[in-house]
Amino acid sequence: MDDDALAELLNAQAEVHAQVEGERYTFRNHHHTAPPTVQPDDAFAIQLVAVAGYDRDWACFMGPAEWSKERVVTGGDKVPEEHAAAFKYLMQRRHYRGY
Repeated sequence: MDDDALAELLNAQAEVHAQVEGERYTFRNHHHTAPPTVQPDDAFAIQLVAVAGYDRDWACFMGPAEWSKERVVTGGDKVPEEHAAAFKYLMQRRHYRGY
């Protein structure tokens, strides 16, 4: 499969919904989008899920907005501590569980 065919396939798989008249953005899944296929007004929504551990620690995971929160924790990408700042206040009595 050549690069153009692969990019077309990834682009087709990445559509989260068809663009509806009046909507400006096309939301796409960042895990299934090849960089050459990104177009103006493409948007990529993610969710962050913070999890408190049993050893007074915590971690934060990132995944596509359309995934369940459980799937984000079990299959998402671990977020570096500096990018998980939104949860710092809530988890202030715990240490961040690094990589």
